[in-house]
Amino acid sequence: MALMEEEGDGGFMMMSMGTESNIVITSISSTTNGILLEIGYPVEFTNRLDVFYATDLMERDWQLISPPLETTGSTSIVWLDTQYATGSKVGFYAAGNHDLDSDGDGFSDAFEIFVLGTDPHDPDSHGVYLSGDIAYNGPESGTIYVQAVTESADAWSKTWQTSRSTPGPYTNLVANQESYWFKSYMDLNGNQQHDEWEPWGIYSATPLYATTDVSGLDIMLEDQPSIWGTLYYSGSATGDIHVLASPNMDWDTTYSTVIPWLQGAGSLTGDPVFVSFPVDYSITGLPQGEYIVRAFIDENGNGQYTPIEPGGQYAVDPIPVSNRVTGISFTIDQDTDVDGIPDWWEMEYFGGPTNAVWSDDPDDDLLNNLQEFEHGTDPLNPDTDGDWFLDGFEVDQGTDPLNPSNRPHFMMHINDDEEYALSTNLLVSIPGVHADYVMIGEQADLSDGILVPFSDPISYGLQSPSNGYRRIFARLQRSAEQTFILQGGIIFDDTPPAIYDVTPTNNHVTDRRWIKVTGSIFDEGSAVRVFVNDRWSHGGTMDSFWYDRLVLEEGTNAIMIVAEDMAGNASTQVVHVIRDTSADVTPPVMELSLPGQWVDGSGHYHAAYGDISEFHFSGQIDDETAQVLVFASHDTGGSGPWPAAVSATQVWARAHLRPGTNVLSVLATDAAGNSSTSICYVVRDTNIQFHITYPTPYQAMNVASTHVAGVASPAFSNATITVNGFATTKVDHGSHISFTTVQKVP
Repeated sequence: MALMEEEGDGGFMMMSMGTESNIVITSISSTTNGILLEIGYPVEFTNRLDVFYATDLMERDWQLISPPLETTGSTSIVWLDTQYATGSKVGFYAAGNHDLDSDGDGFSDAFEIFVLGTDPHDPDSHGVYLSGDIAYNGPESGTIYVQAVTESADAWSKTWQTSRSTPGPYTNLVANQESYWFKSYMDLNGNQQHDEWEPWGIYSATPLYATTDVSGLDIMLEDQPSIWGTLYYSGSATGDIHVLASPNMDWDTTYSTVIPWLQGAGSLTGDPVFVSFPVDYSITGLPQGEYIVRAFIDENGNGQYTPIEPGGQYAVDPIPVSNRVTGISFTIDQDTDVDGIPDWWEMEYFGGPTNAVWSDDPDDDLLNNLQEFEHGTDPLNPDTDGDWFLDGFEVDQGTDPLNPSNRPHFMMHINDDEEYALSTNLLVSIPGVHADYVMIGEQADLSDGILVPFSDPISYGLQSPSNGYRRIFARLQRSAEQTFILQGGIIFDDTPPAIYDVTPTNNHVTDRRWIKVTGSIFDEGSAVRVFVNDRWSHGGTMDSFWYDRLVLEEGTNAIMIVAEDMAGNASTQVVHVIRDTSADVTPPVMELSLPGQWVDGSGHYHAAYGDISEFHFSGQIDDETAQVLVFASHDTGGSGPWPAAVSATQVWARAHLRPGTNVLSVLATDAAGNSSTSICYVVRDTNIQFHITYPTPYQAMNVASTHVAGVASPAFSNATITVNGFATTKVDHGSHISFTTVQKVP
């Protein structure tokens, strides 16, 4: 018969199993005192009965649960099971003939069939008694089960099982001619199953072959280290909850348990059910030792703690775990001092939940404690990932301070990246690195290197004062590590340029208004810039310079020439030039050239032009240093002066014309004050239009030749117009004509 507790009302089911002896359990029912069985048998049956009980047919854990039951004078008996079926979800009953022992081995046939599993017709197949003592020295209590297991040393089976309420002697009846491992456990949670965290022991890892009764099979129960507690959390983060025990203050998940955030679906609505805090946890399967207990909510689902995910820690000091340790309860994401840094982090690195000052930077890595927590870096290690770069520098550069494969580039800066150095004493910077020492020198293999404590910058003196490009090599060191060799360079130049072959020579005498200064320069290290009286020279090459038209004062003029190289080295040469015009009594001689001009008997120039307001003309002069000014007078008033351009003997001048006759006075004055004046009578005829429109006067062009265009009055429609001898084509527009050269004019 099988007894099963139904869900809901707690009723039972009855199932007929059938037997060969016609001994039948005819009814089974539940009472307040236990399970009531009625067993039927033939009228002629007078032997006694045994009742057997099992909870698992697969493990065949049958037990004899009744004393011999008398059957005389009836065809059925009623017996009450007050012990074995109590609390069971499923139970199985069987009844057998207590007095039938077919092979005469001292065990009834029913006992051999149900309990021993031996052959009831073979006297050599029978039960043997194996005994010993169960010892336990721990704090736990619970029913102790002793099992004889045939599968392996790691298996547990109820087939051959006996129990005790306390440690002490035991006897287990098993079938002979079989190999057994003898094991025992203390059932702390009452589920009649061995759980890995419950105390247990084994007699020997080698099985015993049982042929006869054996004693002395003593077993010592050992506590199994485990941790139990409750987690609290009041935040909004979601994700599976990982609880872990580690010998160190880290997030190693070797010994851990996971509480799923999704607990299942509601029985009535089917809606998802999520974990509710507080929530209990246990970590089992631990080796004996000391552990830091932590927990975190895995928001990103990667199974590992990620910085900023809510985390918590039980205590600062590790807890010793040699048995089941309970009460290890704590709050996730607790921040006692409300500084933005959780307690567990402050406990890990500073020994207490309020010991860290958020703004401090104890490892000088450019991150304060709050930033260290946010980035997951070690506040007491300036280079958390060991890649040679400060954690804060990596954050600033956008690399990962937790990944040694993702790091900035090594850089060497000499004298703040100046191109030149004036001194042999250099400042070498290798920014953002964490090192103990640096080997620095000027040979590529650092055979000439010197080892100095690392600082940023590093003071280094060049080993020789030779001018030129100097290479610097360096290698960082710390403990047994070193980097590859870094290199940089700078041009060392402490020698000023040389100035020579200057003209005019010192104490040169001239009566000119200005002079041209020229000379030669040399510098072995770099290009040179030259200043004449604090002004840039007008031109130069790598080895020469010139300054055009340095105006002189009467008497002695000191001309200071400064040559400065790119390193800042400078040399100075002073030349004295004497302007003496006392012997000069001759004014400049100038001849003007006006298109279509004629000269009257007084030497005055005459010319007539169309309606143009800007008048350009040229001339020649015998003193290129003379100052030439143009003045204009008219019946309506005067204008000017307009300075003329003088180069060598050529003069280019201009004036603004008003309608009618304009008198132009061209005044040429030399350094001695001698002057001459040329008079020009120029008529601006507003009735005549004739001028060039392209190119415009003094227009800068980057071509060797170009077409020339202009406009003229209709009176010129039948005239031949040429430009520097080049023919033109004309277009009559009625009010005026336009002309353009047929060919480009050089």
